[in-house]
Amino acid sequence: MRILVIGGNGFLGSHFSKSQAYYRDLGIEILSTSEKIENKEDLVNTDLTNFQAVIFCSGIVNIEKCEENPREALWVNSKLPALIASKLAVSNTKFIYISTDAVFDGTVEFATELDVTNPLSRYGESKLQGEKETLNASESNLVCRVNFVGKSPRNNSLLDYFLENLTSRKFTVGYRNVFFTPLYADDVVRGVIKLIQLDANGIFHLVGDDRMSKFEFGQIVEKLLYQDSKFVIPEDFKNSATSPKRSLDLSLSNKKARDMGINFPSITSRLTELFENSTKG
Repeated sequence: MRILVIGGNGFLGSHFSKSQAYYRDLGIEILSTSEKIENKEDLVNTDLTNFQAVIFCSGIVNIEKCEENPREALWVNSKLPALIASKLAVSNTKFIYISTDAVFDGTVEFATELDVTNPLSRYGESKLQGEKETLNASESNLVCRVNFVGKSPRNNSLLDYFLENLTSRKFTVGYRNVFFTPLYADDVVRGVIKLIQLDANGIFHLVGDDRMSKFEFGQIVEKLLYQDSKFVIPEDFKNSATSPKRSLDLSLSNKKARDMGINFPSITSRLTELFENSTKG
């Protein structure tokens, strides 16, 4: 099986890229556009039919940037994947769109794939439109809504934020009223590949089992570093009139994917492995 990842130099895409050797031993070749194609617009005119699956892992994820540049957000997060999905619809190539929990307004805990979407931001709106375009192009296509944590190539992830501050023993704010169901990025990769192997279609949530606040996540990180938590300070996040509105509860249910036989290790166990390996290395 040959799989192309569009956006292989991004946060999640980098985790697809680093898993190439592992999946090559399993007979799965993973390539990425960071290696093959420089200009995203060139993808529309590129023959992608020699791949069994194309994963759209690119996008504008910065909420403020999407508000400031709605046309660009709509192009990258919706129109571009729509063009690619439509082109692939005439072949046997499956198109997988990586989406977000931001398509929900945060009024429901552990939202399922059947719950009503109601994005509060242009980012969420553009991703929801990308979902619809993907599924309209072909019934065989796949949408994966994710919320992942891990080390980012740009050192700007939530985990990077806590690590950078807590390793210096700085007091660090964690929002106690913002909830999510984090999954380690490598496990998101495994989940996506598994769904491709199962020829799954439609919408799936690839997230962790446990609903926690950003404050509680920070406590987990600090306890793994120092066996205690003294420097993570709980605060409430408040939406302001001058900033894009954000959903406060982004927890999703992963039951549909779990019923497909996909395993979701706890974020604590994965971070424990990450820290132990970094210490050995």
